[in-house]
Amino acid sequence: MKTLRLLFVLFAFNTTNALAQWEMGLDMGAIVPVGTLAESSFPLGIGGDLVFMSPTILNPESDLKVQFGLNLGAGDNGRKSFKTNSQFEEGSLGFYNCIVTHQVSTRLTYRPHPHFGMFTEALAGLTRVHSGINETTNTKKVTGSSHTKVYSMRSFRYGGGIGASYYFNNYTRLELRADYTIGGPVKFIDMASADITEDGAIYTGVYSKRSDLVNIQLRICWSLIPNK
Repeated sequence: MKTLRLLFVLFAFNTTNALAQWEMGLDMGAIVPVGTLAESSFPLGIGGDLVFMSPTILNPESDLKVQFGLNLGAGDNGRKSFKTNSQFEEGSLGFYNCIVTHQVSTRLTYRPHPHFGMFTEALAGLTRVHSGINETTNTKKVTGSSHTKVYSMRSFRYGGGIGASYYFNNYTRLELRADYTIGGPVKFIDMASADITEDGAIYTGVYSKRSDLVNIQLRICWSLIPNK
């Protein structure tokens, strides 16, 4: 029994020590289309990421860090809504474009000062650009909703980014970062054409052979288990 307790304590200690070296982050920022995607009138967007970063593979005491990460992101790139009314019901109809991204990253950080650092990173992953229509109807007795998928295209995405960090302490920091990524073909709803008539929703689909994006983000990062 004592041996089992000792093994449990050692396991818990090692697990806690390992988790303390992992980092987590949340960010919000602007999604800016560039190149042919911007020329296709793809709207500016807003989005955010959930980020996990590994321990550095270099000496933890070094001013340089090399880390590997996983980025889970989503963004909203254009919405347009209309109210719908009839003799017996009322509701709304909305068009939208959204982006979902799963990326892996490799980051090189240089921290010459206890409170300041800078970094560069390489990114690669998959992106899905999804467009659709949401409709809700309300009567005196029933509320209903429906969703119609209009376009959905997935493509490989890769690129790089740079940024700067302000360290509050050894386990919490604030980052300002930007990245440029190159993506494959997409099709989406042109919000300028989206409208409703007596016959229902009308819109125009726009195709772009590339989906290059610039992301500008403010991110807060922290250690999963702070080291004292």
